[in-house]
Amino acid sequence: MNEHLRSMVAPCAGRGTRMGCAASKSMLRVHGRPLLQYIVEYWRRDCEMWYFVLNPDDVETVSFVESLDVNFKILVQEEPRGIGDAVLLAGDSVTGPFTVALGDCVVSGVFDFTGPRGAGIGIWEQASPVDVSRNYGAVLERGGGRVLRVEEKPADPSGMKCGMGVYFLTPDIFPAIRATPPDAGGYVQITSALQTFIDMGNILAPVPFSGNYINVNDRSDLERAESVI
Repeated sequence: MNEHLRSMVAPCAGRGTRMGCAASKSMLRVHGRPLLQYIVEYWRRDCEMWYFVLNPDDVETVSFVESLDVNFKILVQEEPRGIGDAVLLAGDSVTGPFTVALGDCVVSGVFDFTGPRGAGIGIWEQASPVDVSRNYGAVLERGGGRVLRVEEKPADPSGMKCGMGVYFLTPDIFPAIRATPPDAGGYVQITSALQTFIDMGNILAPVPFSGNYINVNDRSDLERAESVI
């Protein structure tokens, strides 16, 4: 078993108000079940401890998490400060490798963990250039052994692989997040933190994924999720 999978950080504090969800996007329904339920079911076989990052008034997701048959701890993100900040909240809880699985990203397929161990990011092998532009791009070194650069929603995705909202990290990410300045909106973006991690001399490996991947940003994404789950 990949040791990253024992501890799972699930940022679920993003509000889904644009999509008619009063609490969190992770509670939007697909076939009548919350997105978060599919995420938990995908990872739960190997996961020993879950850290759910929620916004402070999200009673609905708290109730759902408490109904799950998993070991968990709820971490509260008092203000919306981005995924990087949400991951940082787990810094006092995780002591070894861990996985971050965003609460609005659905996967149906297989990750290839046969490559180098250490920090890594999911790379969606079947992605089109449009998919890269809707998610984030990753530039790999020749031979594909490590990630050289990441860019959020690149306007020109040429030569880039599609990064996923699934990250296989180590505690070395926490200093990188702290060193990453917030964007103009006050958010510490996880993509920016990953680039800081690389720039600090750390190795970030690609972890290939084969299958279906959907980052739910709008209603059309929700409809796609209905078709593949």
